[in-house]
Amino acid sequence: MTIENKDSKAIQIDTPLKSPVFPMNLSDPPEKKLKPIQDAISNAFQLFKESKIFSSDKYIQRKSNKIANEDSVFYITTLQSIDYSKKMIFHSENVIEYTQNRKIPTTDDKHYLQKMSIPKNLIKDSLDLKESIKGLKNDYEGILKSLGSIQDDLREYKCDVSERIRAIPYYESQIQVHKNKSQIHSYRSNNFFLFGGGIIFGALLIVICALGDIYSSIILPINLTMMIFGFLSVGIGLIFKMTSRLHLNEVVNIDEELQFTKNLSVTTNDNEIRELELHLIDLIWQLKMILAYWKKYQLNLENLIVELGHGNINIDQVDDFWFTIKQQ
Repeated sequence: MTIENKDSKAIQIDTPLKSPVFPMNLSDPPEKKLKPIQDAISNAFQLFKESKIFSSDKYIQRKSNKIANEDSVFYITTLQSIDYSKKMIFHSENVIEYTQNRKIPTTDDKHYLQKMSIPKNLIKDSLDLKESIKGLKNDYEGILKSLGSIQDDLREYKCDVSERIRAIPYYESQIQVHKNKSQIHSYRSNNFFLFGGGIIFGALLIVICALGDIYSSIILPINLTMMIFGFLSVGIGLIFKMTSRLHLNEVVNIDEELQFTKNLSVTTNDNEIRELELHLIDLIWQLKMILAYWKKYQLNLENLIVELGHGNINIDQVDDFWFTIKQQ
């Protein structure tokens, strides 16, 4: 679709470009993969802050980062802030005043029409043009509200990613803590198993020997004491062994949570980001259309004023008519 603007330059409305896909470098650490997400979203917020309207020609500046896993790509879209765009929408103060509930003559205002000798079709054209500009302005304001909503979504994604990034060192430290505890308890359990097992084995040998000895009644209580102490040692060893296994299980659980967090930090809200990107592109194209039509309406309005200067209407009447259009 092509629209001619005031400067006789065609504004071409093309199909939005598809998002590029960037491969992931698997050797990069998670922090390196996730850091550009924060940077890209920060850039987007900065651009939102700098400008609320965008250029009709350079409608969007895309910044995607090499942040992905084998199955998905994290899309980040940022917008180009151009000072020229600030002049585009509210280009003419006269046009803006013309859109903000200004009173213009109607075909029912016979006295005014007779006085000014203005053709009825020009009055009708003025009314139609005013309504068109009003509608255009409403559409534009609606798009700005949608962009504000997208800004809130970006803020939410930014916080989500930041929290996940901050959580990674904590998970890694907890894994190391539980690994250390597991090693300590495993070492203790092995010592108690060896010590208790040796006592039990020695006590059993003494008992076997004492059964055939006439002095067994004296040796037997010592044997029982050694066996009891040996069983206690083995029991304590079992407790340490179980504790060690609990810590190992905790290491596995935390490691799974860490891997999930790392993957989720890359792919979090992937579908929402894609929808957000498409929504942004759609809104930018709508703004581009509005800019083109705004130029067209402004040109028509200027042509209408020029047309009022033809024929029997002198320049004073044209100025009077234009002044009346802008009055409350």
